[in-house]
Amino acid sequence: MQSWEMQTARARFSELVKRAAQEGPQDITLHGRSVAVVISRELFDRLSGNEQSLVGFMRASPLQGRYDIEFERDHSLSREREIPLPPLRCPMAGRADRRCFPAGR
Repeated sequence: MQSWEMQTARARFSELVKRAAQEGPQDITLHGRSVAVVISRELFDRLSGNEQSLVGFMRASPLQGRYDIEFERDHSLSREREIPLPPLRCPMAGRADRRCFPAGR
């Protein structure tokens, strides 16, 4: 595995990615310590188990072919949600073109 200093990896990122795809994992170091590894998408998919397509995943489901499953639905049109807003300060209070800003601006 080739090792790259962080600064070099940043400056030559496209070369780093190409080498990961062609030659395998590329190690990135910071102050002499390994901090990250760049790998190809193909290797990532293989290691993470993502090689299967979504259709293949659905077909492999233990629920595939079952039509007796019922899902409970919420038929309400909207939901209420409390959104906290910062207090406003109005430097132009009393003027015709009142502009108010969130406090701290």
